[in-house]
Order: sequence, then structure tokens, then C-alpha cells
Amino acid sequence: MKNTLKDKLKEFIIYDVIKKGILRYLSDRQFIMIDYFAVYGKMPDLQHPKTFSEKLQWVKINGCLEKYTKYVDKYEVRDFISKTIGKEYLVPLIGAWDNFEDIPFNKLPRQFILKATHGSGYGFICKDKSSLNRNELEKIVAKWMRESFYKKTREVQYKDCKPRIICEKYLEDDSGGLIDYKILCFDGKPYMIEVLSDRFTGLKYDPMDLNWNELPISAKGFRKSDRKIKKPENLNKMLYVSEMLSQSMPFVRVDLYSVNNKIYFGELTFIPAGGFDIYEPPEVNYQLGELINLSRYTTNRLNLSSKKINSSH
Repeated sequence: MKNTLKDKLKEFIIYDVIKKGILRYLSDRQFIMIDYFAVYGKMPDLQHPKTFSEKLQWVKINGCLEKYTKYVDKYEVRDFISKTIGKEYLVPLIGAWDNFEDIPFNKLPRQFILKATHGSGYGFICKDKSSLNRNELEKIVAKWMRESFYKKTREVQYKDCKPRIICEKYLEDDSGGLIDYKILCFDGKPYMIEVLSDRFTGLKYDPMDLNWNELPISAKGFRKSDRKIKKPENLNKMLYVSEMLSQSMPFVRVDLYSVNNKIYFGELTFIPAGGFDIYEPPEVNYQLGELINLSRYTTNRLNLSSKKINSSH
């Protein structure tokens, strides 16, 4: 979706004026406290956090998230996916480069996706290379490469990610776009599925339980679909994939796609939306918060399985 002028102005004020200016001198803790206040109008209780949002702010500060750096790097994570569930779950990689001028556009297919590897929200979908404005794309990519996602959010897992550009195969499912299945996993167990669809016409948010029943939950800034979301035929396998990928992790959101009944890995997200999703009803924030065991962040060491998925699932 294209950002409106109002969105761009808001981003400029929040990021370029405030976060890159005034707040850059603050410690991570001070920055996160003020960021939380700007969203919720109150300071988080980090001594006795109870809500999902509060606990994720605690995790940003105390959760030793730097151990997850290679899992949020969109290039480095491919090795983990290949070893854990198999390379067949990876979106085919067309190329990886350190600089925009190194991209051989004449060799790229008609449709492709460009991403920056060191943060979230850095993606460009090209559906027809013949109509591509390369100068405009260069400006977009230059902005990605200048930014430090860590400085925007103070999520330390992104601090040491090397900025790179990758190009992946363009995917499209039966919807005419690409439905995103975001599976929230706690201690290696899937809990709920956040379905995001209609990315080109107005992003829709539909939360489902593990049996594909719609949950009475909404998220601020998103609309629900006006049609019933079709249950993917490979739902059980998607849940199993998310379980495999979330082993030994206190909390992670596993993002997957399904194209022609084939599952593709999207990304692993340890602090969704910076921990600032606003759910309705408010009780959801407490219910999700109860599922995070904070002691697991300081006592648990990563012991990720390299056992690949059995084809029978």
C-alpha cells in the first residue's frame, strides 16, 4: 500500500525529528519507556509486567534478544530454515547484494520482490519490470540502507544485522495476492493465527484459533475481511512447521505463506509491531501476556533442533 502524505509526515516527525533527533541520546530503557507512553498514554510497569505489550517492552530491555540476530536477518535466517525444516520451504533466492548499483536488473525476471535484510517493513514488490521506475526504487532502497532498525525500535536483535539487499521470487496465491499467516507461538506451541490479506487494496486482519474458528478480536489500524477466510488445506502442516521453528523460544511469531498448497517461510518476529499492537477487547492484551514466561529469557539457552520435517505431516 502506498503511504499517504499524512503518513509520510507522521513518519518524518516521529522518526527523523524525534527518534533520530531528541531520543537518540537516551538509553534503550528510556527510549522504550517514552515510546510506550506515546502509544498508550502511560508508562509501562516493568517491575511487574502483566500485559502482552508490557512484557514485550521488558523483553526488549532484559531479554538478551541479541542471541536472535541471525534469525531476524532475512539472509542469514535462510541457513536456519534449511537446516531445521528443509530448503524447500524457502522462497527461491534470485540474488543478494551489498549495494543497489550491483543489482543486475537486466537479468531479473519480470516479477520479483526486493527486500533489505536488516529490519522489518523493507520490501518492494515488482509485478512488471517493464514499468519499473528504477530511479524511484533506488531512492527507496537508499533510505532502507541508511536506516538502523535498531535505532528506530531499540530492538537489539537488529543491532548487528548487516544491511544487504536480497531479491526473491514473486509469489502469488489464489487470492490474487499473498495471504500472510502469522502464527503466535509460546514455548514452542502455536496459540493463534493472525491472517493478513488484501495487501494491495487495504490490509485486512482476521485472527483465527488453531481449528480455524474466527476469534472475536480486532487490532487497531486494521479492518476485518468482509468475506470468510478460506481454511488452508495444509493448516496442520503449517502449525507443525511453526512448532518446529519456535522450539526453545519463549515467544516468536512465525510468518508463513501457502501457494498451491506449498508452504513458504516468511520471517521470524520476536517483538511484533514493537510490542505496540492494540487489541480489542483489552482483555486480549492480558491473555496473551499470561502466556509469556519471562524467566525463560534469562535461563534458557537456544537449543534449536536440526531435525527436518517428516513428509507425513
